[in-house]
Amino acid sequence: VLVAVVEEVIRVPSQAVRDGGVWVVLDDDTVEFREVEVGLRNDEMVEITGGLEEGETVVTEGASLLSDGARVQVVDS
Repeated sequence: VLVAVVEEVIRVPSQAVRDGGVWVVLDDDTVEFREVEVGLRNDEMVEITGGLEEGETVVTEGASLLSDGARVQVVDS
């Protein structure tokens, strides 16, 4: 059953959303926790309806080890 078709949305992997937010990688390779608004979701992906801009990089693994200002190394998957 198809319940909705949504185009041109920001989606992130489900595991990236923790405690109502995501860890965003900043230009200096540090991270900040940012609260986000979520829309549709399934087991794999979550639609972000607010709090995140297109093109921003979010942490998808190891988020439980982070704190604001922590330095990270981005690895393309």
